[in-house]
Amino acid sequence: MAEFTDIIDYIDEIPYESHEILIDIINKRFLEKKRERFIQDTLQSKHDYETGNFLEGCSDELFKTLEI
Repeated sequence: MAEFTDIIDYIDEIPYESHEILIDIINKRFLEKKRERFIQDTLQSKHDYETGNFLEGCSDELFKTLEI
């Protein structure tokens, strides 16, 4: 895989007009990955709930457990 700086350098070489298209493509792909991650997290949470793999308590107990 190309190094990050190589990618940035390549982007600098493409026509300015192509930057907006590239940004749109990257944003759409990023949002799709966020959706996929959200779906997977939701499915995992549902599974954990259905199998009893969770803790019950109030927000104060949660913050204490998280040490916030």
